[in-house]
Amino acid sequence: MKKKNYLLIIVFAVFLLIVVFAVIPRFPGEDYEVVSILIADDIRNIVYAEKTSVGREEVAFVLPTSSILQEERYSRGYLPGNQMILMEAEGEVIKRHDGDGRTRTIGIDWDYVYAHVYDLLSKERIETIDVLRLSEEHLSEEREFNLWLCGGMVPTIFRGRDGDLYIVFTLSAEWKEYSLQINLQTREVDIMGKAQAMQVWNQERTRNEIIRDRDLDIFSDWAITDSDDRSERNRFLRQNGIANIGSDSGSAGLWVSMRRYDGVVSILLPATNLPQESYELYSRFPGLCEFIGRENLNVNVFIGDYPSPEEILTMFMEDGREISFEGLVMRPNLNRYGLVSEIHSFEDFNRRYRMR
Repeated sequence: MKKKNYLLIIVFAVFLLIVVFAVIPRFPGEDYEVVSILIADDIRNIVYAEKTSVGREEVAFVLPTSSILQEERYSRGYLPGNQMILMEAEGEVIKRHDGDGRTRTIGIDWDYVYAHVYDLLSKERIETIDVLRLSEEHLSEEREFNLWLCGGMVPTIFRGRDGDLYIVFTLSAEWKEYSLQINLQTREVDIMGKAQAMQVWNQERTRNEIIRDRDLDIFSDWAITDSDDRSERNRFLRQNGIANIGSDSGSAGLWVSMRRYDGVVSILLPATNLPQESYELYSRFPGLCEFIGRENLNVNVFIGDYPSPEEILTMFMEDGREISFEGLVMRPNLNRYGLVSEIHSFEDFNRRYRMR
């Protein structure tokens, strides 16, 4: 009889443990994970840098494909005058474990956040902006806030109506997002709501910039191909002599994007896609001739004054080759009219293309 009672007690105890650990939700808790970011250190990996020989504020530099700076997003830190903003930061990511077993990142407790300004030609650091200190000085002490360094630690840069350049970071406080704007000329700081900031940025963008930004999408993957093979992507670039990178990935061999000021366009391509002969390119950057056909290197070129897609493509095509639109058909989901349309020119593309 006693053995039976003991057995019942053991069964009950096991059942109780199952209820406690599996049925009843766990109390939420927090833990911390150290995050350390040193993008600025990658400036040393620049193999070669050259300012244009035609007197404009244009620059080209060469990087190993292993360098983090060869990613297109980091080119957003480029500043006129052959400069670039690169970040350095360290802190602790605060993670909260909810009762349902999920983990959420609720903020980052930064020890320091620096925006370093470098000269691309000399690789020397010109100055350092203490972003965290500026944030703390312009927010009330009693208000807790998080500084979110989005997009891989890349700040937004734009030119205001006053003619000055600004760098912008995102803050969150009391479940609301704010924009921290730092004037690069005066170091004046302004903090405004995210919606208000977006309205300001959009106002600063001229109609010309919006149109040019749309036009540059011609370098994206928009044409119908004859097969689903990834290597067949980016047909417009391929038939104009600019090869995809890797037959398996089908990644474009030329990336083009516009900055938010001065009509500056960033162009990124592997050195293996540099043309053998191109007066438009090598009259600007004669030093790039040394890297023609070199593997494991990427070339980043910044051109100002709103270059047209035709000007950009001509720079990276072989001399004597004409731009071809033969057989190119726009995908109907990218056509503003929803039709399958043949494209015969840049004007055709701009007329029919619907921005994504």
